[in-house]
Amino acid sequence: MLKPLSISGLIVIFDQLTKNVVKARMELGESFDILGTFLKFTFVENKGLAFSIKVSNLGIFTGLSMVASLIVLYYIYKYKDEGAMVYMPLALIFGGAIGNMIDRVLYSKVVDFIDVGISSYRWPVFNIADSSVFIGLVWFLIASWRANDYIQEEVQGEVTD
Repeated sequence: MLKPLSISGLIVIFDQLTKNVVKARMELGESFDILGTFLKFTFVENKGLAFSIKVSNLGIFTGLSMVASLIVLYYIYKYKDEGAMVYMPLALIFGGAIGNMIDRVLYSKVVDFIDVGISSYRWPVFNIADSSVFIGLVWFLIASWRANDYIQEEVQGEVTD
């Protein structure tokens, strides 16, 4: 079984590797089809937040991201023995956050290249780190919702006994 920080580390490595391959083999703005026009690789650099949202002070955002990453790291440590359903979403979020933070600290921008959409209706271009954070957040929210339902069932069972 992989430990939480090993999973986060693998995400960071895969994220940085794919970004470096894109930078080495593609020109900025270059695009090519992977699965028709539904899935393309398009090399863009994002100087803003997720979905290219502009920020006035990237330094403050990066600092807040570091604090948030430390909080996630604390919870990974706190719940590391609770099983994969608890720590895996946190490991995904942490790995993705670190992957993009490396780019922001070293280059003041993030390499994005995964381009999904139909015809002219395209999702904002993203990367492995973004995917990891998104999947981790969705997984975390679903797990929290299910845990809350389970706790409510337990409490109701005790009240009716």
